[in-house]
Amino acid sequence: MRTAIPTSGPRTQEVVFFGPFRLFPSERVLKKADETVKLGSRAFDILLVLVQHAGKVVGQRELMAKVWPGLFIEEVTLRVHVTALRKVLDTREGGERYLTNVAGRGYCFVAPTSRDTAGLPTADDFPEAHYPLPPLLARMVGRDEIVRESRIRCCRNFLAPSALWS
Repeated sequence: MRTAIPTSGPRTQEVVFFGPFRLFPSERVLKKADETVKLGSRAFDILLVLVQHAGKVVGQRELMAKVWPGLFIEEVTLRVHVTALRKVLDTREGGERYLTNVAGRGYCFVAPTSRDTAGLPTADDFPEAHYPLPPLLARMVGRDEIVRESRIRCCRNFLAPSALWS
């Protein structure tokens, strides 16, 4: 039986914890408590690069090269996405921040992080949730006439290329 939930082998993923947030890089998900945080793909990429280099300054050019590989972008584009990221992250009491700007150099993720691995769910984790998928169709249903006409047109065009233009 095929199911919508993966059934084979132990699977794990890395989880990065900081403050009330959990970052799942392989799933491209950021959660605060148990709520998924809405974050644009570029802002997520910026967060991922900064968290991977936590405590170190990542230069603006390096950050742009990793987030927008092979593309030329203005520094203002990076600033816009960092601002969006800050709006999502900078919710700590006491005004503490997760990201800092090092003038003329780049950005730094300054919050303490911890890493762990978490198991991904498999079908065995949800015994009541084995969702059977419909069986694969052996042939198209209800399209016999259209398929027959398409075959005739295709053969005619293959044998007489001028028929394409008539």
